[in-house]
Amino acid sequence: MTGLSSQVDALRVHASTSSTSPAFVAGGGVEFGVNEHIALRVEELRYFMDGKKFTFPFNSGTTRVGGSLTTVRAELTFFLD
Repeated sequence: MTGLSSQVDALRVHASTSSTSPAFVAGGGVEFGVNEHIALRVEELRYFMDGKKFTFPFNSGTTRVGGSLTTVRAELTFFLD
């Protein structure tokens, strides 16, 4: 689930909204031993979220939030034995 919260403060007018929508995550990774004391890992995750359209008060504009996001992580592990 993805959570969304927005807030607008302009000209002493306060408006906010909050909702939770489902999302899908896919990814993968690899890990290999450099030698007997060091391992290297790399992984990638891609988040797929539905786009939502929001209208601000007093017809001051609209915005779309959503789409996809990709994260990549690398890890270096040292074994102390």
